[in-house]
Amino acid sequence: MPEPAAAAVTAPGRTRARPKPKQKPEARPAPRRRAQRRARSHRAIAWIVISAVLLAGVVFVNLAVLRLNLDLDRIWVLRHGQTRTW
Repeated sequence: MPEPAAAAVTAPGRTRARPKPKQKPEARPAPRRRAQRRARSHRAIAWIVISAVLLAGVVFVNLAVLRLNLDLDRIWVLRHGQTRTW
């Protein structure tokens, strides 16, 4: 039996040149989200400031009521000569 001839394996030759890559159309700039983020952060800051002002108002009202109670207690002591026991 004759030996089979060794088949030569060669890479196929290039028959045509590679096409030039197409230039991509200019990308449109992304929509600006920075202004939206900035507006959101401004709203958050506004809520923090409003909450702080309301909290400060509550604290000042509580202090005013406490001072009134202390004044009433002093008046009670002056009028009755003794402290209240209830």
